[in-house]
Amino acid sequence: MSEEERVLGGFEANARLDFGSERLLVFLTQRRLIMAHKAKLGRVRLTLSSLLGRMAEGVESIGKGGQDLAKMTGVQPGTILRMNRENFAIDYDDIVSFNAEPGDQNVSTIIVVGKDRKVEMSVSSVALNGLRDLILELFGEKAFLRTS
Repeated sequence: MSEEERVLGGFEANARLDFGSERLLVFLTQRRLIMAHKAKLGRVRLTLSSLLGRMAEGVESIGKGGQDLAKMTGVQPGTILRMNRENFAIDYDDIVSFNAEPGDQNVSTIIVVGKDRKVEMSVSSVALNGLRDLILELFGEKAFLRTS
């Protein structure tokens, strides 16, 4: 009997869109990467974010990312996908590469290239480093994680 799929870990990320960005919760399971949409940020907010950092996100959202992630880790992957019609998953078999590069101010850039899509996102370097071993285990030779 096969093991029931469950969330093994995750992180909060910002993905760039044509008109702004989107905050995502990214989950790692035994067989796929799940992208759960959290909030869309408009172009103005994105510009302010670039200039002011986390202050532009609003006081109410500071520190809640970890709480949201913790609440979701006990939820079944199928339920996460059904929570929002824009949530999606990429099976590990369909991932060509998972590349992470360190950037400025403790933020890393992750580029996931799949057979039919490419996702670029920014993530806390601390969160990424905390999941390093799991990412290497799940993605194997497809993962390239550069540290600063």
